Amino acid sequence: MRITIKDIARRLNVHHSTVSRALRMDPRIRHETGEMIREFAAREGYHINLNALKLRGSLRNMIALIVPNINHRFFSNIINFLTDLANENNYVLSIYQSNENFERECSIIEKLIQQDVAGVIASVSDKTRSGEHFRALNRVRIPLVFFDRVLYDVNASRVTANNREIVESLVSELAVEGRKRIAHVTGPGHINVFGDRNLGYRNGVEKHGAGYVKQVIIDEEFSPESGKVAAREIFSGGVIPDAVISTSFLLSMGIISHLKEKGIKIPDEVVVAGFGDRLFNSLLHPDIISIEQPEEEMASAVFELLIDQMEFKGYPENYDYKNMELKSRIIKNKL
Repeated sequence: MRITIKDIARRLNVHHSTVSRALRMDPRIRHETGEMIREFAAREGYHINLNALKLRGSLRNMIALIVPNINHRFFSNIINFLTDLANENNYVLSIYQSNENFERECSIIEKLIQQDVAGVIASVSDKTRSGEHFRALNRVRIPLVFFDRVLYDVNASRVTANNREIVESLVSELAVEGRKRIAHVTGPGHINVFGDRNLGYRNGVEKHGAGYVKQVIIDEEFSPESGKVAAREIFSGGVIPDAVISTSFLLSMGIISHLKEKGIKIPDEVVVAGFGDRLFNSLLHPDIISIEQPEEEMASAVFELLIDQMEFKGYPENYDYKNMELKSRIIKNKL
């Protein structure tokens, strides 16, 4: 017969609500009491009944992760790392995809508030310009941490990468190697990730360029086709670039496809650099320069910040929110 919360409470001589809170990692329970209850429950083979929790309108062992697009390799990697971290710490990670849709993102937040989840980790959609719907989490005291695509009008901790710095450094390195006509294919500037990369590109060109500026902003969903469209625009003018920096693996795919169709040699005639891990970029072309983001480090930092906030016993308005910027790296060598 399955052991219940009331069975555990009776055996340990505590109230059943104390057992319930301890199993949900509620920070109101003393650490020693919580450890005793969880260890006993594990020995006796207790499993949390998620259906019962849903019926009671609370999922205090659930961490919700909101991402713009699960198909994006960066976000799928983050999901993988966070799933392992949640499992190791006795939490359930529930994945929600906004699909770059602001209304859907708002709807997800409403559902999470109704479920009273333990905490929320979020990267916002490319249509999101205000954090009013996320501020609703503050009002009901559900901890929130942003990563990668973040908002600054919400009380929350944030983990980002050094997007401005890394693109500026890449432009500088390309210029030192003699590449003076550097183009940039990126996303809309109202998203912090792309706004920072845009700024890094322009700073780099101003310092090291030869007056050549060519930047294509992709407002639609990133895809190989939108990368090809951007490449056609870049290479249709009288002065063509000798280097292209792409903000996405999918855009890089389209750019490289266009160059191959036109018989333009990489890297002899045009250097291609793109965000994405070395393995996947090398499948596009062995000579592509990769900008690798600190995905595992970012997932770990986000999880630790969320747990810290969940365990904070004071008033939420007194919590010391953190802003962390992690280092990406430029990889030029072949596999």
